[in-house]
Amino acid sequence: GGSARARPASAEEAKAAGNAAFAKASTTEGSRAALLHYTDALLLARVGRAEQKAAGILPDESGQDHYEAVIFSNRSAAHAKLGQYHAALEDAEGATQLSPEWGKAYGRKGAALLGLGHATKATAAYREGLKCEPKSVSLLEGLVEAQKRLRNADGASEQLVLAELEEAQERLAKAKAETSS
Repeated sequence: GGSARARPASAEEAKAAGNAAFAKASTTEGSRAALLHYTDALLLARVGRAEQKAAGILPDESGQDHYEAVIFSNRSAAHAKLGQYHAALEDAEGATQLSPEWGKAYGRKGAALLGLGHATKATAAYREGLKCEPKSVSLLEGLVEAQKRLRNADGASEQLVLAELEEAQERLAKAKAETSS
């Protein structure tokens, strides 16, 4: 639609609108709307941070960094849904830089890299995320998927990849069992 969007009042409002649009992201329209809202949320979060500093208020930097990392991560997912894997990778890297201890950001990076056909780099991204969150089912699922693609790639060392894949699948089964109990 060519209709002008109402300007959100806050980063939180824009992020919520992005989440609502992304929930409907089965449609291309929903994913595109989510991208716009998440971009608004990032800009407003940064403006808010700058305004706090200008007013002499010291913002909670690590809290703000993680908040922005979440928005980058969400926008990465919206890009990936649209098949825009380069943009998804950029946003995922933004999230990992802002919140390097947050496993989910590495999951977004792995997904973008898989979308670009870089299974080796995706495997590394999922492993990095698992250092932060060793029992994350989504990271383990991503790792298994990346390793399956590696195994199917020509020139991959079959035995090595198979052993790593089996280990990742065992870890995934354990993590799933623990979350369901």
